[in-house]
Amino acid sequence: MKDSLYKVTVRKGLGSGNWQDFPKVIFEISLDNKRFRGDSFYAILDWARTRFKSIHIIVCDTLQRHNICFNQNISEFNARPLAKQKGDLWLQEARIYFDKLGLSPEITRWDDWVNYDPELYNRYDCDLRNLYKTNPAIQNEINKICDTVWERRKKHENLDDALETPFKNMVILPYFFEETVLSAIFLPIINGVSAYPGSLPQFWDTFIDGKVNILNGFKGQTFINLDLKRKS
Repeated sequence: MKDSLYKVTVRKGLGSGNWQDFPKVIFEISLDNKRFRGDSFYAILDWARTRFKSIHIIVCDTLQRHNICFNQNISEFNARPLAKQKGDLWLQEARIYFDKLGLSPEITRWDDWVNYDPELYNRYDCDLRNLYKTNPAIQNEINKICDTVWERRKKHENLDDALETPFKNMVILPYFFEETVLSAIFLPIINGVSAYPGSLPQFWDTFIDGKVNILNGFKGQTFINLDLKRKS
């Protein structure tokens, strides 16, 4: 088995729990995050296998339908199977690393959780959208996230300024609302520490601490950030 090419370090994320107290780690796989592919993902798995008794991987495949709808100008109905195919391909690649490291992670797909509890999903979704409309501080935090994502995508894909508003309304906001709502559903069920190689929405702490009494599935959850540096 080859050595990892990257060193993985942990930075404090959200919540007050100690990540080392958790027997299970959760990886929410963003298909557009390059750290979840190749040598960097191998390093993340190698880091996790010696520190946790179990690994739960959520393939956030059909969440990408929002991007596909916008990029290809097609309906959500037509975009969903294309997003699912991207998840299938990712799993094919990832299983190479599972086998090399002798791992058998528990794997769920995004639609498993979309369909898990539709009544709770709808309630959480309504609560979050209402909070966005009525709470200026939360609205400002979410809008900052939208601005950051837009600027990054605009630069990388050379998007026209005229697309900013439709892109935010059709892609970023629905994507982010869905991601937040579903996280509040699956986190207390899976019951592990969530580890992500990238930035986390800081305002989630508002739900974790119970300062805002919605999305109760976030209460008491712990998140960590993972940094990867190439070994010399």
